[in-house]
Amino acid sequence: MHAEDSITSAELLVRYARGVREFRNLEVSDADETPLVDADLRGIVIEDCFVTCDFTGADLRGAQVHANVKTCIFANADLRDADFAGSALCSTTFIGAKMEGANFEDAYYHGIDFAAGYLPEW
Repeated sequence: MHAEDSITSAELLVRYARGVREFRNLEVSDADETPLVDADLRGIVIEDCFVTCDFTGADLRGAQVHANVKTCIFANADLRDADFAGSALCSTTFIGAKMEGANFEDAYYHGIDFAAGYLPEW
């Protein structure tokens, strides 16, 4: 990726607030801040991105996350009806997340591919 293909999570939040819902082919990081904690990101699409952010308590209902989200924190997040199919989840935390209707099929965690219906509990 090029430098122009990288944004901070604060910039992602600003763009989302302006109505942008699709984020593709980007590197997104917190840059020593945590603006996505408790953020409303319903319906966001994160596709083919490399993401290292803290989404603790964020509302990601209906989100499509088909990305490398290794080391992200989704603790206590609302992931109902979110789609993480095929995502890389190594060193990611989901403790306390609401996951009714979430899809993690073909996502993987440290070499384990998830079958349909599997929901991470770590």
